[in-house]
Amino acid sequence: MAELSSVEKFTFSSETASATTALGAALNSGAGMSNNGTAGYLAGGALSGGLTPVDTNQKYAYSDDTRSAATALSTNRDKAGGMSNSGVSGYVVAGGYGSLGATYLSSTDKYDFSDDTRSAGTALSSARRQQFAMSDSGVAGYQAGGYDDNPMSSADTFAWPSDTRSAITALSTARYAPGGISDAGGLA
Repeated sequence: MAELSSVEKFTFSSETASATTALGAALNSGAGMSNNGTAGYLAGGALSGGLTPVDTNQKYAYSDDTRSAATALSTNRDKAGGMSNSGVSGYVVAGGYGSLGATYLSSTDKYDFSDDTRSAGTALSSARRQQFAMSDSGVAGYQAGGYDDNPMSSADTFAWPSDTRSAITALSTARYAPGGISDAGGLA
């Protein structure tokens, strides 16, 4: 898989895409977080065809599309899941590290959007990578599926603002590397 440094901005009102400020390095498999109306973040990912996970965190200011370095992850990780409690905090959950991200993580890095600081968040129920993540801002974040040498079906919810994690109903089919979407007012 080839890494890219290019970034495209998708304007919802016109449903168009356009080029914007590039990443600091060509990456694949990073985790996204968003502080709506303020900034978006791309954390982790991998270089060299997925061989080298990184700990970088890049912040994009929505007002002018500028990119700056944000506080790094606690460890190198790729294929992690990103969640956001807009206006409060973002989360980079699980993922892999080591060559090809072959060692799986359950840890969570929590980012306080008010000052871009990182702290340890509540860990996922089991180590994995390539899970999908969804956010219901102000309510909870969700991580489901993933891979731990086999596709997984387990699912967890992280209640906000307490950051408590609970196991919830598993997926009907084990899967990994799906996409997660959210409708903060209803179904995901």
